[in-house]
Amino acid sequence: MEDPVTIESGVTYERDAISEWINKSDNREEIFCPTSGQKLKSRNLSTNVALKATIDEWKERNEAARIKAARAALSSASTHDIILKAIEDLQLICLRKPYNKVQVRSIGVIPLLGNLLDNRNRTIRCATLELLRYLAEDDDEEVITQTIDISTVTRMFSSNHGHIRHASLRLLLELSKYQFLCDNIGVVPGAILMLTMAKYRHTDDASVADKDDEVLKSLEKYLCNIKHIANELMKKEATDKLANVLESGLELENLQVNGRGHTLASDYMIFNFIQRIKNSTPEEMNFHLVRILICLMKYPKASSRIISVIKETDASYNLIELVNNPNEELSIAAVKLLIALSPFMGHTVSDRLCKTQGQPESLIHDPSSPRITEKQAAIERLLSCLHHDNVEAALSAISTLLDNKVDVDKSVKLLIEMQTIQHVLNVVKEHRENNVLWHKSFWLIEKFLSRGGDKSVSDISQARLFPASVVTAFHHGDVCTRQMADKILMHLNKMPHFPNTASFTT
Repeated sequence: MEDPVTIESGVTYERDAISEWINKSDNREEIFCPTSGQKLKSRNLSTNVALKATIDEWKERNEAARIKAARAALSSASTHDIILKAIEDLQLICLRKPYNKVQVRSIGVIPLLGNLLDNRNRTIRCATLELLRYLAEDDDEEVITQTIDISTVTRMFSSNHGHIRHASLRLLLELSKYQFLCDNIGVVPGAILMLTMAKYRHTDDASVADKDDEVLKSLEKYLCNIKHIANELMKKEATDKLANVLESGLELENLQVNGRGHTLASDYMIFNFIQRIKNSTPEEMNFHLVRILICLMKYPKASSRIISVIKETDASYNLIELVNNPNEELSIAAVKLLIALSPFMGHTVSDRLCKTQGQPESLIHDPSSPRITEKQAAIERLLSCLHHDNVEAALSAISTLLDNKVDVDKSVKLLIEMQTIQHVLNVVKEHRENNVLWHKSFWLIEKFLSRGGDKSVSDISQARLFPASVVTAFHHGDVCTRQMADKILMHLNKMPHFPNTASFTT
């Protein structure tokens, strides 16, 4: 019995059992005691106080004995089944009454659970994590962190076993609610890296992504964790967190970020920030890196270092290319940074902004073509269609000229003479969200790269918007578009050296 009650006949029953029997009675007007057969005039259920007190006392003695038995099972060389049963029994005992958690803690169970985190049996490790999480919910966090190796819990978060990964993340989430525990998590080598990688690796698991984000938000509230986040700049999530902290207004210019004495605004860190800004970097990470630099430009020492690094490297070209990036947020951020730089290096910025794609010779009429052929006239009409509504049909028609069934080399030569490359590049620029048009355009461009010679490779690689668009397609396009983007990037990396031409995927 859990809740003994006495009815009018004087017989005692379990409350749930007698209530169910009364409710299921066929004749609600005449109800009889199931034991004595006496007709009941009243349906009142009176708690049997004496019996209930006896039951509660017995339960307490029994639960205390079960806790001791479970502790003995955990501390001895028991079989996996016995250990698992002991863990499950402890969880049931704690769920029944919050005070039982105090008994579990006082009898020394938590250190034994810490030892089980290294058990070879995955089911035992998972059950141990769940019990620790439940114990941590009731102000036992400090005891747990004093006896449990947080680095072990963090390492388990990177497990390939889904249940262990979820259980360890739930425990970390519970522990991260308190500042001193956030400090303990932050100092674990690689902990923030694993947390910031979670959404990238497990984007198909919304539960992991949401809980991971909650843990990171808890960690970023405290200054002691900022330097650990700064050291994980290889990941876009880490740069996002650092940018958020800087934009909040905290003055962190002199914050030391590693054991070698480097500060957030040191030459070492600023050089790393700037060097990571490139078209081959994911757009989100570029955006957060630019945000960081904009914040650091507010400090005199940091701004002078940023200006010096940009002048000494080709970073200004990368920043200017970001102005034309299809991502509007990134483009605006790049403009803001260039505006902040212009009072100190305005001539350099304006000079590089004025350089546009195309060579002077492309404006001169080719004297070797005295007349326009029918084929050229047809191509001209198709090219004009690329600037109107029937873009897809025009691209498909032009693609037939480069089919393997025709003389591809001659077609490529003719299309190049008709400035087709520039028209197709304009399609890529103007139709940023259309995967179908991008795929068809990339197919044509790949043909020009593979068959058009060095001049075509140079023209395509120097188009200011195109490299960023290809990388965007590589990261966010559909399967076919990503495949074509990959081929184009391979061509660009294998091309011979041209002035002012960089490798776009390194």
